Amino acid sequence: RLGIGHVEDAVGQLVSGKADLSLRLPVAPGDEAERMTVLFNALMDSIENEEIQRGIAKEIRRDDEEAERMKALANATFEAIVISVDGIIIDGNEAIEDLYGLPLSELKGKPIRQLTPQEHWDKLDEEMNRSESGPYELIAIRSDGEHIPIEIRAREIMYRGKLTRVSAVVDLRERKASEEQIRHLAQHDPLTDLPNRALFGHRLE
Repeated sequence: RLGIGHVEDAVGQLVSGKADLSLRLPVAPGDEAERMTVLFNALMDSIENEEIQRGIAKEIRRDDEEAERMKALANATFEAIVISVDGIIIDGNEAIEDLYGLPLSELKGKPIRQLTPQEHWDKLDEEMNRSESGPYELIAIRSDGEHIPIEIRAREIMYRGKLTRVSAVVDLRERKASEEQIRHLAQHDPLTDLPNRALFGHRLE
């Protein structure tokens, strides 16, 4: 017979904060401490479950706080930020909505390939297989079908326990337009806008 001594010892450990929450006492049917032992084990079940739930809630809060910090940092930049796991968009900042012409709620869950012309998939896959890549140029497809030249820099990080890719995307339309304007000015007469010798020589080459 076990008696009540082992129950008293276990309760003492629990009160002192030294008890292992996985501890359960053996129940001896007919023993004078049977009822106390059953109640103690039930109490330990309850305490352990509460600790588990508290741990889960703490983990969720930490994840939420981490997500809020990342969101705040992402929105502080002028670049479009895409956060993806296995090529699927899981989050982003406000600038990404402007770039693709879609609300973030619709962008989430989309494969990045779906927002890229098929002829650029090989390049995209090649870069996404690297832990860090860029800057490299690609084409993005807006919701209205417009193809936009973009520049991407990306890095993989651990986020919420998963290997996550954070990509900074720059819209190159203005830069490309400026480059084209400079090229045009270099090859045309500023007064007549007719091709100059530089363009003529280039064509001869």
